[in-house]
Amino acid sequence: MSRHVVLVRYALLRLMLPLLLLSSPVVKAADAADQGSKAEPAFIPDSLAVDDVKAGWTHGLKLQGGANMDSQKNVVGKESGFSSTFGLKLDSFITGRFSLSEWKNTLNVAEAIVRAQALSEYNSNRDELRFESLYVDFFRALPWVGTFGRAAIDTSLFDSYDLRPTARTYAISHANGTSEQVTTDRLHLSRPLRPFTKKETIGLLARPVEYESLTLEVRGGLGARQISANGQKVLGKERDGVVSVKELQDTTELGFETLATVSGLLIEKKFGYRLFAEALRPFEHTPKSDGKGRSAAQLTSTDVGGSVSVNWTSWSALVYEFRSKRDPLLVDQAQVSQSLMATVSFETQNPR
Repeated sequence: MSRHVVLVRYALLRLMLPLLLLSSPVVKAADAADQGSKAEPAFIPDSLAVDDVKAGWTHGLKLQGGANMDSQKNVVGKESGFSSTFGLKLDSFITGRFSLSEWKNTLNVAEAIVRAQALSEYNSNRDELRFESLYVDFFRALPWVGTFGRAAIDTSLFDSYDLRPTARTYAISHANGTSEQVTTDRLHLSRPLRPFTKKETIGLLARPVEYESLTLEVRGGLGARQISANGQKVLGKERDGVVSVKELQDTTELGFETLATVSGLLIEKKFGYRLFAEALRPFEHTPKSDGKGRSAAQLTSTDVGGSVSVNWTSWSALVYEFRSKRDPLLVDQAQVSQSLMATVSFETQNPR
């Protein structure tokens, strides 16, 4: 049986252990005999125990960039002209671990600009800024389970436009109930740092497996989310030459939140992966009008995605990323983005 299959089986076992261990007379007797003991239960094999981590700070930064340029002239089925795409991605972290506590901060920025053959200017094709600060206090009896507090933001850095080679008619539905039609080849959709999403969560965290090849983390608790989006716009469908546009408004949610992540590095760090799924099921929200006639399940916000990287050398890789967000109080349809980019990179990290 492969090591990874064993790791997954013990990860599932460990997720069901906390209540059993807390009520176990064996564990209670061991705690009474030695309150300072940090040993894990004897019936969990040492080969599957969470790696020992030294106390202290560690930080790292990875900068990736890529470009694509294309020129067509008199090619059948193609529009003559020049097109180009440039992408930049930054991933950084700083983590402090002290005895049974951990404070992890991550910053992720992804930018891509594109100029189509029919347009004379560049436009943002991808614009993401995400920051998360996570603090965990692990239990002494169960050093892979603990309480946590999390704060996160998710936004964009630059103005966003819908650019067209020729003028289009837009039917704009404003948040106050009025509507108007605008004819232009350049419609402003959003300004910098809008929409701006803030997330706060407190609850329980479990990290039953923590290896370089496989790390599994599950969180659950009380979550709050605030989205500042007043006046920003999102495109809808185009019918009979008219593009529908919805004006957004601020939203807030309070409910039960869950998050699961799986990540790792394989084949001598040549192959990396990360998958995540997050959901917030609200029991309170504003505006109330947007929730009328819809159940809590229909109002559940979800964020699912992942990334896969194939590292050719220490400084070059092929990276694929996928993300699907659904914020029913903000936009009815799912927001889906995908990216495939060959990159060159610079990376620095201080090991413990």
